[in-house]
Amino acid sequence: MPNTDGPDARPSRVTRFEGVSHEAAQAVASLLGAPLTVEPYCESADQPVFRIDHRSEQGNITLVVWPALARVDVRCGPHTWVAKEVSATEILDDVEAIFRMDAGGLLFVTTDGSVLMVSGTASQPPPSSPHA
Repeated sequence: MPNTDGPDARPSRVTRFEGVSHEAAQAVASLLGAPLTVEPYCESADQPVFRIDHRSEQGNITLVVWPALARVDVRCGPHTWVAKEVSATEILDDVEAIFRMDAGGLLFVTTDGSVLMVSGTASQPPPSSPHA
């Protein structure tokens, strides 16, 4: 993790991609130090499905990136996270990839193999409590 404290602090650079694309998938693979491969199936002939296999401190992670569906699947052991309607992919150098969903949710994949999903409903107010 880069040093962000003290006199030798070095800020991390953020690179942003619209949605999920071949370029975004390449950037995620590069961040994780893993190969980017093309899956034998695809949703659209001009937009293949990409796979990234990452061996990390936390365990082995597989990301499947679907540009035609604006979707990212992340598997680690028996656990799976699926981000749909991904509107942006952000790479925080040496730290993590962030997939931002239209509904306000976020999917984080860190270089050490941690995965975190935060759900969200950006366009909807919180429901009213029946007890209010």
